[in-house]
Amino acid sequence: MKQPYRWPGLVLLAALMLAGCEQGGLAAFDETVRSRLILNLPRTAALDGSLQQCLSVVSSAALSINGLPLSSQRIELGGQAVFPIEVPVGPVEFGVEIASVNQSLLYAGRMQQTIENDGFVVQLAPTARSPVMEACFETGTVFIYNRGRGRLNWEILPPPDLCGANRQPCVSFSPGAGILQAGRRPVTVSILGIEQGQYQARVRSDEGDIPFTVEIRNTTAR
Repeated sequence: MKQPYRWPGLVLLAALMLAGCEQGGLAAFDETVRSRLILNLPRTAALDGSLQQCLSVVSSAALSINGLPLSSQRIELGGQAVFPIEVPVGPVEFGVEIASVNQSLLYAGRMQQTIENDGFVVQLAPTARSPVMEACFETGTVFIYNRGRGRLNWEILPPPDLCGANRQPCVSFSPGAGILQAGRRPVTVSILGIEQGQYQARVRSDEGDIPFTVEIRNTTAR
């Protein structure tokens, strides 16, 4: 039986922010702790230093406490989301769901931890629920990654612009579509252009699209 894909080191870090208190030591606390939860979303592998830009379908992270939705924050692969919270002292269940640009569920996880007055760290590793597409770029090339689980169906929609006397597409991609299993090496896509300029394209998947700009400097004769 295959093990579910997990983000290594996906951590909710809670940095304590002291609540207002009265004199009297521990009795000054009203049985709640105000804090910030920091959700870090690292990639499953380091990126090549030559890559100029990376974009993914990851869009938002939603936090719940004891089964009640708290808030949703914007998040990107390699980034973080910060949640101001107030939780009771004692056992607390934390839940997180990470969604894509079209609101597909990408990752989800829950765990329970006992909270005390002096700050806390929540170790939470959500499991992947679907493919997660990331596209990285360098001059003349697009790299397609599957950062989630299962089979990623992807397709590059080229710009609609037509160029040259024969009115051919100004930009084309090879390959232009495919299927990528999680855990495999990225697909390398070559960008071909017949006229210099900037063009708008997008990579499509069931979990959402990634729009991007193609800049053609060196053209191919057709």
